[in-house]
Amino acid sequence: MDSRLIEYLNSGKAWLLVGSGPSIDMGYPTWKELASTAIEELTLLGNNPNLTAAKSCFAKFDYPGVFEATKAGLGSQRLLELLRNKLKPIRQSKIYEIMARWPIPVYMTTNYDNELQNHLSHLGEPYLTYSNSRDHMNQLASDSSGFIVKLHGDLTSEDGLILTTGQYKSITHGSQWDYWRSKMAAIFTMHRVIVIGHSLSDKNIVHVLETAKKGSGFEHPAIWITPDPPSYQERTKFEADYRVSIIGYPGGENGHTNLLRILESISDCVPPRTIVRLQQQIPVVTSHESAAGFFVFNELVGQQDYENKRRDIIVSAIEAKLPALKGIEGFTIHRAIQEAGWPPDVTVESHFLSQVEQRSVERGILSRRPDGSLAVPEKALQQSQSKREVFEHARALFRQSLELRIRRDFTDLNDAQLKSLVSDIDTSLTTYFEKGGLTFASLLFSKNVTKFVPQSILHFILVASTKYDNLVMRLAFFKASLDSFVRAEAAQRDYLGRIAQGYFGFHALGVFGDLAVERIKIAKETLWLIDSDTQIHTLALGSLTNQSYRESLKKLNSMDVRLFTIDSLLDETREHLYFADKRIEENGASSPVIIAAARGDAPFEKSNAFLEGFIRWQAAGNPCSWQSYLYQALGMPGDIGKEVIAQALMKHGIEVVEPSAWPGFDDSHYSAIDSYSKKIVELRQGTQHILPGVSGQAQQNDPLEKAKPEAEAYNIVLRERSGEYHMLSQAASQSWFISNTSILNLIGGKPITWQPDAFLSFISTLGTITRADLVEEAFERIIYGLAESGLSLLDEETVSRVFGGIIDQAKLSIEELRDQYDSTIGNKYGEPLDAILSRMRPSQLPLAAAQLSSEIAHVEAEKRRQAETIAKEATARAEQSERELAKLQKFKAKMLKKQNSRKKKKKK
Repeated sequence: MDSRLIEYLNSGKAWLLVGSGPSIDMGYPTWKELASTAIEELTLLGNNPNLTAAKSCFAKFDYPGVFEATKAGLGSQRLLELLRNKLKPIRQSKIYEIMARWPIPVYMTTNYDNELQNHLSHLGEPYLTYSNSRDHMNQLASDSSGFIVKLHGDLTSEDGLILTTGQYKSITHGSQWDYWRSKMAAIFTMHRVIVIGHSLSDKNIVHVLETAKKGSGFEHPAIWITPDPPSYQERTKFEADYRVSIIGYPGGENGHTNLLRILESISDCVPPRTIVRLQQQIPVVTSHESAAGFFVFNELVGQQDYENKRRDIIVSAIEAKLPALKGIEGFTIHRAIQEAGWPPDVTVESHFLSQVEQRSVERGILSRRPDGSLAVPEKALQQSQSKREVFEHARALFRQSLELRIRRDFTDLNDAQLKSLVSDIDTSLTTYFEKGGLTFASLLFSKNVTKFVPQSILHFILVASTKYDNLVMRLAFFKASLDSFVRAEAAQRDYLGRIAQGYFGFHALGVFGDLAVERIKIAKETLWLIDSDTQIHTLALGSLTNQSYRESLKKLNSMDVRLFTIDSLLDETREHLYFADKRIEENGASSPVIIAAARGDAPFEKSNAFLEGFIRWQAAGNPCSWQSYLYQALGMPGDIGKEVIAQALMKHGIEVVEPSAWPGFDDSHYSAIDSYSKKIVELRQGTQHILPGVSGQAQQNDPLEKAKPEAEAYNIVLRERSGEYHMLSQAASQSWFISNTSILNLIGGKPITWQPDAFLSFISTLGTITRADLVEEAFERIIYGLAESGLSLLDEETVSRVFGGIIDQAKLSIEELRDQYDSTIGNKYGEPLDAILSRMRPSQLPLAAAQLSSEIAHVEAEKRRQAETIAKEATARAEQSERELAKLQKFKAKMLKKQNSRKKKKKK
């Protein structure tokens, strides 16, 4: 989501231009359907000479041509009456409802229907409808409000109607519509214009696009939300040359549905025009002890002494396992803690075990038998089972609601994609809640009907959604995730609130005592395979999450925990770095393009960790030198080859091993890897394959090639677990793939991947740390959650510090253009350049300078073209005058000759 779009809408000053998309979503007839109706009516007249022309235009998709011919055959009034009767909706749509709630002062539309007026009236908002006449258009001023402007007229009369070929040609080039084109260009210049519902490929809105190109200014570039957007290069050209920013969404049969999802997500970031301010009542979040996480958190509350904490948490963990203990006859406390998760071959101090046993009996969780062994009281078992059922029921309801919402809103997703989304959303939301925050809790449990979602919440969800290569899945992830908070029901709030608290308590406790020692031992015996995501964050020096990753991996290195990756995953990391390097090479290290690419602003689809790190690295006082940055990040200036990256990863404890060099590998395993690749492709079913974290770069066209690194990782994890591979020991090893690629978990039905954020949380619980350290690491994890969002994390102050030089240079460049501005486009903006620049953010100035230069160049080119045309016309007129003069002189000579001849005859 482009930050400028949200800024426009939140300003309350954006003007909205609405095309046919929202009306077609309501079931209004398309142009094709209207044209077909007109031809059918014309056919009833028999052998009408205009019928052939109408059918010919219809075959060429020239619908204005159809209306031109049918108008000639039916007559204007009959045609308009026919179309009016056809112009009716067949269903309700939320698109108009959403747009009506936005704080928009002026709506413009090329539609003939009255849906904008109807929806605004329904909300009790007073808006008047105006035509496209000269008088009405002249009423539009900078402070106008309450206007709905019919840019193409309507079907009540021919006055101002734009329907036929002749009418389209007239509004595009005719002198009688000069006022319209001038006014539209001025609107695009002076206002923040957002266009919704018009495809850039629609030839019938060329005149609108041309006024946008001509009028859109560098202070407020127009934003065009369009289906099936053009290529990255074309979007970049629109942004730079015409000051039109393009935001795209998938078109096709579900295009309008996808538009609805985008608008719904936008609305969650934009306060409606009327907000009912009620006192928010945040209910107390209760926790049912139905899983180990819940028990842990509850027992932490009010406990200050460390030993008591450790004792009571283990007691709570035992309570979660009472159903399993019930089937064991006369068990010991040592067996009980094993069931609770304590490694069976690790001894525990006898005095500590005695404390745990005593506390368990006091609470009625366990009871002592006459022989000294332990048993599970029936009452305690019933309570434990009841709590577990409550928890599982809440979780099932939450997941079911997610699936139903996604299935309803995104009908083109298959079952595998639905299940993957549900699982990923569940994981993402609980993980973020683990990192905490009163904002999330207050939003989730607020009973206020109108909920304005803070930008901080959107950060996490947006970047989390960029894990998907498919744009529809991103939209589904974002909307369903947001709905879980903004429109959650009681059961969903209950589930999310409790599991968050449980996980927090569990991880907070894991850093203490013997359990931490055993977890380190387990970590050392586990094969950790690292995906490109973690590699990128580890190498991207200066990025928000870089320090957290480096500190975490340093901790593992100090504990002799080994980490591995493979060549194909290393290639993905290099692609991410290569994208950053390419942007620097193309635009320069101080270019404003680097800001947009780092943030993921239009025309870039994703943020880039290396560019973000480069900017923050400069903010820390380092020079604006990409080579110096690479040297500090990788240890080798100017070289981003695989060997350099591999050496840099090795410094952080990540060893790069070719799959074929893995101990135990056999050539027959290649066929298995190919099989896994095909399975991954089948599960994805037609998604676009973009390398993770890379915006605007070349895509891998072969799905099997994209799936190969994941298949190789899947193969390694499986065979390490079975003992067929033995990187760490000859025996079978626990193995995990640290990756956001959850789809691998669907191949064999077994968990294969760990989310990187969960992995960091796990690392943070290893070792004994002080309370201050715990708080610091918790804070780092919150920052990590925000960094995983996809929205811009570069605040204005940081941008100003880093790009101070280039921003000053931008001002200097604008100074040099000032005289040219006054003589070329000063009249267009209607105010001094200083006044415009004073309203712009510093980070916008470099791009504004480029856009201003481009616009001046376009204007001067147009003036030269006009001057050349005038000169040619003058030359042509002069040549014509010379020819006429020659004819006149010839005629005079002829007449003079005749006169002389007559005089001679008279003398004779």
